[in-house]
Amino acid sequence: MLLYPNCFDFFPSDWLDEISQIDNTSDLLALEKKYYEGLIKNKELIEFYQEIENLTQFPVAPSYPPLPEDKYTWIKMTPKKKHEIQKLAPLINEYYRSQNIERIVDIGGGIGLLSQTLAKSYQHRIISLDMDQVLQSTGEARFKRYGGTDQSLQFKQVKILGDEPKFLAELHPQRMTVGLHTCGTLAVDQIKASAQNNLKAIISLGCCYLKLNDDGKDQNISQFSQSFSTPLTMNPFALTLACGAHRKVSYESISFKRQVKFYRYTLHTLLADHYQHSELIIFGSSSGKDYDGRFCDYVKIQFQKVGFTLKHTEEELEQYYQDKLPTVKRMYSAGFIRDALSRLLEVYLILDRAIYLEEKNYRVEVLEVFDGEMSPRNLGIFAHLKN
Repeated sequence: MLLYPNCFDFFPSDWLDEISQIDNTSDLLALEKKYYEGLIKNKELIEFYQEIENLTQFPVAPSYPPLPEDKYTWIKMTPKKKHEIQKLAPLINEYYRSQNIERIVDIGGGIGLLSQTLAKSYQHRIISLDMDQVLQSTGEARFKRYGGTDQSLQFKQVKILGDEPKFLAELHPQRMTVGLHTCGTLAVDQIKASAQNNLKAIISLGCCYLKLNDDGKDQNISQFSQSFSTPLTMNPFALTLACGAHRKVSYESISFKRQVKFYRYTLHTLLADHYQHSELIIFGSSSGKDYDGRFCDYVKIQFQKVGFTLKHTEEELEQYYQDKLPTVKRMYSAGFIRDALSRLLEVYLILDRAIYLEEKNYRVEVLEVFDGEMSPRNLGIFAHLKN
């Protein structure tokens, strides 16, 4: 969209032609989920999807005895969080047992649902770190309400940064750190600080890559990636795209998304063609109802938000929308090709972190832990210090 009118220069024309012909919502939903078999005929486009699939396949995490439960285990827990803890807790328990861990340090634990479950189900000794005192107090009250004790789980308000003394004070060599969906730089600080302090084990499942620092210092942390003549450093757009892998989508959401994209893209081309605004204009959030009516009504709402003077009649706007539909369809189709790269970008970030740990004398595995439909950020780094 930002490259309009040259937005198709980097996309094979025949790929766009084929995807543009897909109008059925069920087929679009399948393609959004990267289910291209039977939908795509173009040989090179099929090979593109297959190569990405091959490059982003990881072993599924092994199964261990299920998490012990009691009547309090899943109280006030979402299905997504329950699924994550059911899958991850037995893996953490195996590391705790096999590596003879003295204590688990939960990084950015929030109210500590994972920590509470591990402490009560396995009697592990845990420290839950988070900088939000409200979350910490809420978690502590919940834990005590359902029978937890201070001896098994401690909540500590700590800012998690690689140079924060209170954080580093918790990183004893006999301990392990666990980060479940640690946002942005949090995962990098966990990995670096844990490795630099020779902790026995590290489990990291990062997320929110778009929150990494703009200067790129939290990317290419391994010596291996730094050895490239031109290391891949992602800009904010690429980091946002990396967050899009395995997004949860439904028939209703894909239909709505298509309408949103059509209106937004056409609004952008209108601004570029007739209002001398080729740059990105921030209109703010819109109500879903804004996309239910005519394009001309949508334009009037958006122009009013930013104080633009509309010089087109309703009839002219409707005609412009019809005239631009072929272009907009191709822009929408280009999005499918671009979005297919999202998992690959995520994998690059994860493998860079895994290689960094290998360079620090850790034995490392990258495993698929969760069902991607239930929890999109489902790749975890599992590392333990070599003997």
